[in-house]
Formats: sequence, structure tokens, C-alpha cells
Amino acid sequence: MHLAALRACMELTSIMNDTTTYYACYESYFIAIKQINQLLWYNDSIDTGYFLAYTGGQGEKAIFTDALYGQVLAFTYGLGPLYSISIMKKHLESEVRLADTPYGLRMLTEREPLTNPQDNSIWMSASQDWSVLNLWFNIDLDSALIQSKKGLNHVRQILNDQWNTHGLYASDGYGIGGKPWVTSHYGFHMVLWHLPFAITGQYTDLTKGILLFSPKLQSPFLLPVLIPNTFGSISATPLLNGQSSYTFTLAIGNLSLNILAINNVKYPGSIHLTAGQSVQWIG
Repeated sequence: MHLAALRACMELTSIMNDTTTYYACYESYFIAIKQINQLLWYNDSIDTGYFLAYTGGQGEKAIFTDALYGQVLAFTYGLGPLYSISIMKKHLESEVRLADTPYGLRMLTEREPLTNPQDNSIWMSASQDWSVLNLWFNIDLDSALIQSKKGLNHVRQILNDQWNTHGLYASDGYGIGGKPWVTSHYGFHMVLWHLPFAITGQYTDLTKGILLFSPKLQSPFLLPVLIPNTFGSISATPLLNGQSSYTFTLAIGNLSLNILAINNVKYPGSIHLTAGQSVQWIG
């Protein structure tokens, strides 16, 4: 989260031409990266590793399954990767290797001997954020959505109570495994809204009139477009010549763009749309 805030500061100060604040954030950002490298990254074998949940303690090497939530926010906000992608992918692999359960990802693992049974609870947000990050890291769609589907389908199909999302679910001796535990009707369902951005690969910069998409689905597809005060969709239809016909439709709001592109295929010109209008192009 600290890195995400500093990266956002750098973006905003660039827009405002505030070089003094920009370089203050820039310097702090790389100091933070250095500290993370020294204090939080842990290789538990030659090929595997993860970010530690904390330093100190009794020397335990605990992993928290939602440690990369700041990176989730950064991708959704168009800030890009905050850290080495290969290292972050190793952390996500370790979350599954060390903390996977039939119901989702365990909140805190490797704090042994276990002194706090709450460590074994299922952190509802972790499964969704794991899938979001793997989508942004260009893991194939089906593999990336494994954890998200597991957590959601447990609520939808086993508990049959999808309007009552909990923050924590029980597991491994902490209550009855898979049953709701703490914070009923909780806001963790809101992390699902990072999934559409990851699936569409949406990048928005309205200050420059730029809207780009790199969907994780092959044509044909129909996917949502989410912008403040604006809602629409993108779609693709395959053509016999191997190209696709792309359509951008605006359902709510008004939108003017200098650059609109899907899969690096640009619409030929600027656009000015109101609700109900659409543009179509081929590439």
C-alpha cells in the first residue's frame, strides 16, 4: 500500500508539474523498495520465496495471503507494477503452496508453533486478489481464476448465501471448516470489482483522452467498461480473414477520447459519444 501511494503521488505530481514533490516521492519509493528487499523478502528454498507478514517476533517466517493488495489497487488505477513481477509471482505461488484450503486461502501461515488459532481463518479477499494479480501477470484465464472461483462458489453453491459475504471463514480447527465466522454482510464482495478491470485489461487516462484494453479473452467477447460516471461495453467478433470487428458502446454518461484501442488495434480517429452511441472498427 505504501508503494502504491508513492506511485500515485508520482503520477499526480507529474500532471501538476510539481517536480519538488515528485522527486520526494521518487526517492521515498526506492528507499521503500530497498527496505522490502532487505527486511521482507524471504527465500525458503532455491526456487521459492515470499514476502514476510512482519519482521521480528521469535524468528518465525509467516506469510500473509493478501500482502500484495496494494498492487491490486495499482493495476486497477493504471499505475502499473510496483515491484518485480517475477518476485510477486513467486509470492502468489507460495500463497497456494503454503496456505491453500478447500474454502480459500488461509490468512496467516508459518507462524509455528501456532499460538493464535485465528491464523487459520480464511481471508475472503485473498482469493479474489490472487486471481486479479495473476490475470494482470498474463497467466491464462482459467488458471488465474481458480482461487476466485473456489472462494465464490463456496459461498454460492455450498453455503447458498451469496448476499451475506463474510470477512473471515472458519478453517482447520478454528470453528467449523468453511462456515462463516466474522463480519457478516461484509464489504469484501467489493474486491470482486477489481476482476472486470483485470479481465478487460482496462487502462484509462482521461487527462490525455486515452482508453486502452487488453482483454484476457479471445474473440468473440462482450465485456464491461467501468469509468467514474460512465458505463459501457467492448465487444469483439471474429472475421473470416482472421481479424476482429471491435465495438465500443456507451450506455451511461458522455465520453471524449483521443485514443481508443483494443488489443493494440486503434480506432481511426478521436471519438465523442453520448449514452446510446457506439463506434466500430476492424483490425
